[in-house]
Amino acid sequence: MAKELKKSINNHIVNYYHGCASRQYEPYIFNIQRFSIHDGPGIRTTVFFCGCPLRCKWCHNPEGLINSAGLSNLEGGREPENRSSQEGEREPESWSGQEGMCDRESRNGQEGERDPGTTYRAWSVGELADELAKDRIFYDESGGGATLSGGEPLSCNMAYISALMEELGRRGVSVAIDTCGDVPYAAFAGVLHLTDLFLYDIKMLDDSKHIFYTGVSNKRILENLSQLSRDGAAICLRLPLLAGVNDGLDDMERIARWLEAKQVKPKFISLLPYHAYARGKYTRLGLAPPAFDAPHAERLDELRHFWFASGFKAGVGGGINM
Repeated sequence: MAKELKKSINNHIVNYYHGCASRQYEPYIFNIQRFSIHDGPGIRTTVFFCGCPLRCKWCHNPEGLINSAGLSNLEGGREPENRSSQEGEREPESWSGQEGMCDRESRNGQEGERDPGTTYRAWSVGELADELAKDRIFYDESGGGATLSGGEPLSCNMAYISALMEELGRRGVSVAIDTCGDVPYAAFAGVLHLTDLFLYDIKMLDDSKHIFYTGVSNKRILENLSQLSRDGAAICLRLPLLAGVNDGLDDMERIARWLEAKQVKPKFISLLPYHAYARGKYTRLGLAPPAFDAPHAERLDELRHFWFASGFKAGVGGGINM
């Protein structure tokens, strides 16, 4: 019954996308990074989609915070259509993440800025699948594939994301999704059968602290992670680490206790120390760069050993050896 329901949902999504394709319903992308070794197993091509429901104080991709609707308004074209205004009916969140994305940005009071040093482009499903399939020989040799990242890919038009993943699957390209988790669970359910691996971020468990550093509660993020695990998804847990913020042993112990209580069993845990590579992006956007530091190497080694001792495979950086 559950499989039939998921298949029905996916068919609706794909059919809806194909109906919208002629109306330029593609989300914007701000980077395609080839030969990536930090966004999942093997050699990968990572696609960075615009728009994110979080506003992390340490964001490494501030140029991607602006969503597709905002870019369309600035550039005078390719605006994702709001079907509710045309047909008197609001499309469910699982089929059109752009509406929820605009609402969230407005609540946070940060709309995102267009980076003059970044090329933003809306790709059709066919164009993007062609681009990603170019490096299939490297994927096949290394156990890699394509990673959909951002921003937040699951806050985009999910009809497009689903159609893209189906096309990549037909071409034999493995797909991972890098997600912050703060989207309706229907977005996960619609692509679960198309996703080989979820790269799932957990910033911190303390909700008030999470709100302070990211602008949103972590309640839905944790609920989605628990449900995703119950639904049998392959998950790599990614823990961004900032010195003095969330890199304590007590922070790790709390996450480990939560995983045990919820019976969430990630295949791998990636410890991701903060880096300052994004400083130039903030300068171009006229923003003050984040004032954070990475944990010392000794602390990272201590945290890695903690996860090993707790029975998990773990490593420092985004590469995965499962």
